[in-house]
Amino acid sequence: MKYRWYYLIGGILLLLICSGLGLSPFDPVIEFCGFLLIGWIRFLGRVVPQMTVEWNGVVTSMVCLILLAGGLHYFGRWFWSQNTEGETTSRWSARWTFAVLALVVLMFTAGISAVGITHQTVWLATSPEPVWERRGGLRELAGRTQSHNNLKQMVLAGHSHNDEKKALPPGGTFDAQGNGLHGWQTFLLPYIEQDNLFKSIDRDLPWSHPKNLPAFQTVVQVYINPEADPEKNGDGYGLSHYSGNVRVLGPNVGLVIPKDFGDGTSNTIFAGTVAVNFKPWGSPNNWRDPALGLNTSPHGFGHPKGKGASFAMCDGSVRYVTNDVDPKVLKAMSTPSGGEIVPLP
Repeated sequence: MKYRWYYLIGGILLLLICSGLGLSPFDPVIEFCGFLLIGWIRFLGRVVPQMTVEWNGVVTSMVCLILLAGGLHYFGRWFWSQNTEGETTSRWSARWTFAVLALVVLMFTAGISAVGITHQTVWLATSPEPVWERRGGLRELAGRTQSHNNLKQMVLAGHSHNDEKKALPPGGTFDAQGNGLHGWQTFLLPYIEQDNLFKSIDRDLPWSHPKNLPAFQTVVQVYINPEADPEKNGDGYGLSHYSGNVRVLGPNVGLVIPKDFGDGTSNTIFAGTVAVNFKPWGSPNNWRDPALGLNTSPHGFGHPKGKGASFAMCDGSVRYVTNDVDPKVLKAMSTPSGGEIVPLP
C-alpha cells in the first residue's frame, strides 16, 4: 500500500514537468529533471523525421558486422581449443561470440557518447554566455545549445561541399539578367540529411518558381533557431534564422578551403544568427555584413533576445560574441584574406 504513494507522487511530479508548471523556488530543479527525463524524446521527435536512410551505408555496416562476428567466432573457437586441449566437454559457443560482439558495440557506442558529453561539458565551461539566468533558465540554455549545433552542422556541411565540389557553395546564384536562382542553404541540403528535399528541387528554375513552391515551403529544422519566431513568412516559405557572411558566401562564386583563406579558417565567419528580417532559406540573398555590428541594424547579425550573436567559423567551431565587440573586429573576422590580426572578442 505504501508504495502506491510513491507512484502517485512520482506521477504528479512527472505531470508538472511535462506541463511546464513551476513550483517556485523548485522550478529550476523540476526543469533540470524534466530535461534529463524527457528532453531526449523531444530531440528524437525533432530529428528523426528529418533523417534519411543511406542504404549503401547500412549494407556496408551490416557486411562489416557479419564479417566481424565470423572472425570473432573463428578466433574464439581457436583460442578456446588451444586453452582447453584434451577437454571434450566444453567448446566455444555462438552465444559467447554474440555476447562479446554486443560488448564491443556497447563500448563503441559508449565511447561516442563520452566524446559528445565531454564536448558539451567543455563548451558549457568555456562559453562566455551565462549558463543560468533567472528568466528562461534551462530552456534558454537548451535553445542556445541547439542553435550552436545548427550552426556547426551548417559549417560542417559547407566543408563536405568543399570536399566534394572543390569549393564552398556560392552565397547565391544569379542568371545573366541578375535574377536570383538559388541560395547557399539549398546547396547544403544533401549534407544535412535533406537529400530527398534537395532532389525535389528543380534547380534549372528559380527558387520562387511555382514548381519549386512545395519544396521551399518546407521548414528545415537545422535552419530554425529555437529562440526565434516565426518559422514561415506570409507567403508560406520556410524561413532561416541564420544568415551567411557576405564576404564568404557571396554571389555566384564559391571560395575554396584552404586556398582562399589567408587569414585562417578559424578567424573567418561562415554564418551567424540574426534577430529580425528573416529570409527564406531558399533565398539567394540570404547574406549579411558582420561589420554592421550586432543587434544594431535590421540587416545585420544579432540574437532574437538582443544579446550578442553566435557565429560559425569556417574551421567548424562556433563562437559567441557580445554586443560590445568593436565593429572593426567583426570586419576583420568577416574577411577571409584581409590580412588583419583578429583578437579574440
